[in-house]
Amino acid sequence: MRIFATLALGCFLLSSGPAFAKEDKPIDPDKKICRRTETTGSILGGKRQCHTKTEWKSIDDANADAARRFTDRRTPGMGSTPF
Repeated sequence: MRIFATLALGCFLLSSGPAFAKEDKPIDPDKKICRRTETTGSILGGKRQCHTKTEWKSIDDANADAARRFTDRRTPGMGSTPF
C-alpha cells in the first residue's frame, strides 16, 4: 500500500510540474535593481545601492576591467619583478 501511495504522489508531482512553472516576463530596462554592497572595515553590514539593469552592467564591466588591470599589473613578465 505504501508503494502505491508513493507512486501515486510521484506521478502527481511529475504531471503537475508544468502547471507550477514560473512565467518569464520581460524585464523592464528602467526598473531599479537594488543590491547590498559590503563596506570594508565596517561591522554594520553594508550600503544599499539601486540602479537600472543597464547601469549595473556598466558598473560590473568597470569593476571587471579594474580587476583585470590589477591582475595584469601584478603578473610578472618580461624581466619585471613580481613586487
